[in-house]
Amino acid sequence: MKLGMAFQIMDDALDYAASADDMGKNAGDDFADQKITLPTILAWQDADAGERDFWQRTLGAADFTDGDLATAQGILARHDSMNRAITIARDFAAEAADALAPFMDDADTAPLAIALADAARFAAARSS
Repeated sequence: MKLGMAFQIMDDALDYAASADDMGKNAGDDFADQKITLPTILAWQDADAGERDFWQRTLGAADFTDGDLATAQGILARHDSMNRAITIARDFAAEAADALAPFMDDADTAPLAIALADAARFAAARSS
């Protein structure tokens, strides 16, 4: 579960930061689909009234105008929401790896435990 959380949070943060070529999907797809993700939740928590109106108009009411993705990216950057989300993803990855530690000493389970721990670390370190 923690590996999955790490992967999903990174995916959500990258949706606002990475290019389509890097991700294999268009940047801003989650925004256009009105998905409430950890980066947007963090930005909402710190938002002023105008920013909350923006989130309500876009993610709440699907009332999009030209430049809204850039505005969303600016709000996320202003509140350091993507970096904060990435830190949380990395914490989940570390917890996933720690949870696998008891299985690392057993010859039967060690290969799988090592692979899963590596996958967790990779999920939280990816940039695309």
